[in-house]
Amino acid sequence: MGLFDFFKKKKTNTSPERPAVIDTISKADAITQAAAQAAEAKANEEMDELTRIALAAGVEAQDEGSLDADGLIRKALNAIESDDNATAIRCFRQAEKMGSMEAKRNLARCYETGRGVGKDEPRAFKLYRDAANAGCLAAYNNLGNCLIEGVGTPKDEKAGYEAFRTAAEQGEEVAMANVAKCLMQGVGVEKNAEEGLKWFEKSSEAGNHLADFELGMTYLQIPDYHDKVGEGLQRVEKAANNGVLDAMLVMAQIHEEGGPRQNMQECMRWLEMAAEKGNKNAQCRLGQILMYGVGGVQRDPQKGYHWLTFAAQQNYTPAIYILAELNLLYTNGNQEAMRMGLNQLTACIKESYPPAFMLMGQCYLEGRAVMKDHAQAVKFFTLSAEHGNDNASLLLAKLYNGEIEEAEFEKNPAEARKWLTKVAEKGHPVALHDLAVMTLKDEQSSEEARQTAADQLRQAAKAGYTAALKTMTEYGIPASA
Repeated sequence: MGLFDFFKKKKTNTSPERPAVIDTISKADAITQAAAQAAEAKANEEMDELTRIALAAGVEAQDEGSLDADGLIRKALNAIESDDNATAIRCFRQAEKMGSMEAKRNLARCYETGRGVGKDEPRAFKLYRDAANAGCLAAYNNLGNCLIEGVGTPKDEKAGYEAFRTAAEQGEEVAMANVAKCLMQGVGVEKNAEEGLKWFEKSSEAGNHLADFELGMTYLQIPDYHDKVGEGLQRVEKAANNGVLDAMLVMAQIHEEGGPRQNMQECMRWLEMAAEKGNKNAQCRLGQILMYGVGGVQRDPQKGYHWLTFAAQQNYTPAIYILAELNLLYTNGNQEAMRMGLNQLTACIKESYPPAFMLMGQCYLEGRAVMKDHAQAVKFFTLSAEHGNDNASLLLAKLYNGEIEEAEFEKNPAEARKWLTKVAEKGHPVALHDLAVMTLKDEQSSEEARQTAADQLRQAAKAGYTAALKTMTEYGIPASA
C-alpha cells in the first residue's frame, strides 16, 4: 500500500505490539465507569452544540407556523442532526408547500435514503428532477448521481454528466467538482484529465473545499503528477483546515507514516480534530494510539478507552473489536470483562470482521471466555485464513502438523502443506521456511522436491528470516544454487 492510499484504511484493523498487561484498566468496574462517564460527557457536549446551532438559526423556540420556508428548512436540518426525523419530514413538507425547491430536494434525499419515510427511489428521482427543472442548481447534483448510479431510474451516465454540466456552467461549485470527476474518469464523457483538473480548480476558486481535497489527492496518488506532490499536500491541508474530515484523516496518516514528514504530534492533532467532530475512524485510531502508545506517543489507556468507546457507540466494528481484544486478553481474567469481551467479539463475527475470526479461534483453543473446543478453534482459524489472514494459515499448519502440544488434534500433513503453500505463494518467509522443512523431513521426498525446498529456504533467508539460515546450515544447503 502506498503512503497516500488512504481509502483502504490500512490502520483500522491492525494492532501494534501489545503490552504484557494494561495495568490501568485491569478492573472491569473501572472500565465500565470510565466508559459511562465518557459517554455522558460526550452526549452533553453534543446536545450543547445542537442547541447552539438551533439558537444561532433562530428557530429553537419559534413555532413552525411562524417560520418562512428557509426557517423551516433550518429547523428540519437541525432535527436531522438530533435524529428527530418526524420533525424534519414535517418541516420539509411545509417548506415545499411554500414553493421551496431546496425543501423538495431535501425531501427527495429522505426518500432516497429512507430517513423518516419509506425508501422510495423512483419518487426521490422525480422530486430531484422537478426541483432541478424549477431552477434548483444543487438538485442537478442529486439528479446526476441518480442517473450515473441508476437510482430510481435507468442508468444513463451521459445524461448524468450533462446534469452536472448544466449546474456547473451556472456556477454551482459542487457540480463543478462532479464534472471534474467525470472528466478525470471518463464517466458519461470522453476522458480528459487536463480539462478535469481545470474544473477542480474552478470549484476550488468558488469555495468548495472538497474540490481542494479531490485535487490534492489526485496530485498525491496519480504518478503522472509526481511533480505536483507538494501542491497536493498543500491542497489537502487547506481542505483539512476548512473542516473536510477525510482531509483531516489523510493529514493524520501522512504525519504517522510519512517518513521525513512523520510527526506524531501533528498526527494526533488532526485525529483529535476529526474525532471531536464525531468521525468514528479517527476516534478508533486515536484510541488505539493512546491505548498502545504507538509511535512513541505516551500511553493514556483511560483516554484511549474513551475514544474507542465513542467509535463503538457508532457501531464501528474495528473499535468494537479492539475493545473485545482488551477485555479478553488484558484484564487478568476478570470474568465480567471476559463476558463483555465475548459479546463484543460475537458482534464482530456477525459483521464478518476478519480479525474477529482469529481471536475467536484463539478463545476456543485456550478456553478463554468459552469452553475449550479444538474443532471450533480450527473452524474459526479456517474462516480467518479464508479471509486472507496469513497468521491464521500458519497457525492451521502448526495445528495440522501437531506442533501445538495443548491442541488435541489429529495430524494431517496434507492440510498443513495446503495452508503453508497458500501463504508461501505470497512470498511469506515463515511459510517458505516451514514448507521447506516439511519437505526435507519427509524421507520420501523426491530430489526435485528437495531442490525446491532449498530454493524456498534461500528465498526466506534473503527476506531476512534468520531461522532459514540455521536450517540451511543444518541440511548443508549452500547460499546459492
